Amino acid sequence: MSQTISPSVTNKLLPKLPLEVDLAGYVRDLVDAKFENCRMEMEKMNKINEQQNALLQKIDANTKYPLKPYTEDDFTAMFGVQKRTQLNYRKAKKLRFHKIGGKVCYTKEQIQEFIQLHEVTNTKQFD
Repeated sequence: MSQTISPSVTNKLLPKLPLEVDLAGYVRDLVDAKFENCRMEMEKMNKINEQQNALLQKIDANTKYPLKPYTEDDFTAMFGVQKRTQLNYRKAKKLRFHKIGGKVCYTKEQIQEFIQLHEVTNTKQFD
């Protein structure tokens, strides 16, 4: 018949380890070399990360179109122009657009052109 030892008894039997271990000799040299290697790798990774961030900022500054296009629903929320009216403007070539997989999208520049077109049209009506 085998005897089992409860966990509380095994915890009392194991020696407690110190929080810090003072290494000496060859083991200390190996650990120091490994830490130095890890530190150098981290510095390399940080430099690469900084270069990538700088490149992304450059791309963002030189990007002509925003990364997120505006949908028909966004256009409706901004101007109160319903989808059917947008379709009429698109057919009349007053509103430029992109079609991505059956969805109509607008860029920031296309929306600005549309606004300028209607500002000119509205000012001519009231003059």
